[in-house]
Amino acid sequence: MKKPELLTKILIGGIFLFGIFNIGCQEKIAFKNGNNDEYLSIEKYRVKEAKNWMSFIEKNKLVELEKMRKNGLITNANYLAKIGYAFMDDKLGRGKEDELVCELFKHAYKLDPKNPEILLGLGRAYDMKGDEMLHHDNEDNKEGKKGKKYKEDARRIFKKIIKNSPEFADNAQYYLGASYCDSQTINDNNYQQSIQKFRELIQLYPESKFCSKAQYGIGKCFENLKNYENAIEEYRKVIEKYSQGEERIWADRSIGWCYVWMKNYKNALSHFQKIVDNFPKTEYAGLALLDIAEIYKNNFREYNKAIEVYKEYLHNYAKTTIETETYQEEINTLKEKLKNEY
Repeated sequence: MKKPELLTKILIGGIFLFGIFNIGCQEKIAFKNGNNDEYLSIEKYRVKEAKNWMSFIEKNKLVELEKMRKNGLITNANYLAKIGYAFMDDKLGRGKEDELVCELFKHAYKLDPKNPEILLGLGRAYDMKGDEMLHHDNEDNKEGKKGKKYKEDARRIFKKIIKNSPEFADNAQYYLGASYCDSQTINDNNYQQSIQKFRELIQLYPESKFCSKAQYGIGKCFENLKNYENAIEEYRKVIEKYSQGEERIWADRSIGWCYVWMKNYKNALSHFQKIVDNFPKTEYAGLALLDIAEIYKNNFREYNKAIEVYKEYLHNYAKTTIETETYQEEINTLKEKLKNEY
């Protein structure tokens, strides 16, 4: 058996062991690359949590993907990359799982270094890992410096794709812009740089599916800079130009929150109510209702109205016992406040 095939089988075996044993049980899965030994430490899920892992596999059709690999219908590199993308799309990659995603794409890239889609995944994985490390440590600490290095490597990858792979250039341009503003450590963010990259995307690739995300990102950057009037202007462009996308709804909600920050609560209520009216029975309407309730409760002190909105949320949108208990308790608290006022 050739060395790359052996290495891939070892890594794949490690991935599917993930989630079988109790937490705390760790296993070192080794694979060789040239003269270097690389080790991937995988923390096992509890048995109960392993069921979530299996549903994740089913959801992303990785069982079928494994069959394709065994039948020679997909390369080992693409197989590893698709597992990595499944992790990112399912938003499971955090902490040690971020490390797993990085290893998946690193190994896939070693097997197929000319594949721009795999390289893009590696850049996204590095960006995620950098965010996670910066979230836990100050950027000047050891882990924080490692996080910044991951972010820098991600940006170099995105720039390489923009230069050499035109079919993925718009993707890379978007993630390059996002890399400057998506850090969970405020000191690592460069919102002006992000705005510039997003504007370049819209100008250079006007038909790209990432344009609506980039336009929304511009608004979010201005909002984070507390330049709320410019943020509202940019969010309105999302609503006007990209009326069919999910970002259109988020733009309406973000405009509402900009008005909250500006203490213009009347306009904020108007935008939140617009979401409830235009997108009933959706999760966005539920979130907007909670926004409305918060304004009535915290800003207007109109507890009766807040109670009615919470009741509407419980009746139409609450999905879990925890949600029901949380907002019922909120209603009870507001009722007590009303009693004390009289």
